[in-house]
Formats: sequence, C-alpha cells, structure tokens
Amino acid sequence: MVDAIQHKALRIALRALSCTPRALLEEEASILPLDLCRNQQSLNFRARAKSRHGSNPVNKLVGTGTFIKGVALPFGASIRTLVEDAGLNKVPVANLRPSKAPPWTLGPIAVDLSLSNKITKTDLPHLIKSETLSYR
Repeated sequence: MVDAIQHKALRIALRALSCTPRALLEEEASILPLDLCRNQQSLNFRARAKSRHGSNPVNKLVGTGTFIKGVALPFGASIRTLVEDAGLNKVPVANLRPSKAPPWTLGPIAVDLSLSNKITKTDLPHLIKSETLSYR
C-alpha cells in the first residue's frame, strides 16, 4: 500500500508516465526502495537496542519470535532473519552505558580564550594557522 503511494508520488514529482517502472523512478529521485528503508531502520533499531543496558526490556524482544509457515513474522523474528542474512549476528555490538554522573552535576569547563585576543576574523588564513599552531 505504502509502496503504491510512494510510486504515485514519485510519478507526480518527476512528471513521469504511469508506465514508468518504480525502480527507475527511485533511481532518478535518488531514494532507496521502501523495503530497503524498512530493513535499514529495523537493523538500526536492533543496534540501538543491543547497545543499551542489558536490563532494557526491548533488548529481550529483539531477535526473538517463532516462525510459523505462511503467517507474517513478528517484528523480533523478522529482525533475526535480517541479521542472519546480513551476517551481523557474528558482529559484536558496543555496550553503551550511561555515564555515572549526570551532565548537569558536572562543574564548569575551563576554556582558554587567549587566542581570541590575538586573532580576528579579518586576519589572513595563513597567519591564523601559524598563530594557532605556535600556541601551546
């Protein structure tokens, strides 16, 4: 359904005839086919879910599901088939843990602004570069 709507929108936007193939319209508009976009978003979701803390409830659902012949796969099972087909099940995902201290509790950051007294926007680029490189 969504594919047909996209095809019609591409025909209107590109002023193509109704007999123009969908693949040609997608290539002309420089967009991915919708099935590839859906697969990419699913794999990105899996990577985000797997990189979160292990106690995240979504992490348990990603890659699970039963396979029933002739029935649409649940989301977890379809991601599992995507991951296995792409060979990503052998690739480790970095575990992103939030920092121990929240950012609003950190102290002020020390910033050295002494170069702003020596360099202006009207200076020549090579002078700015040499002044910046000589500063240490």
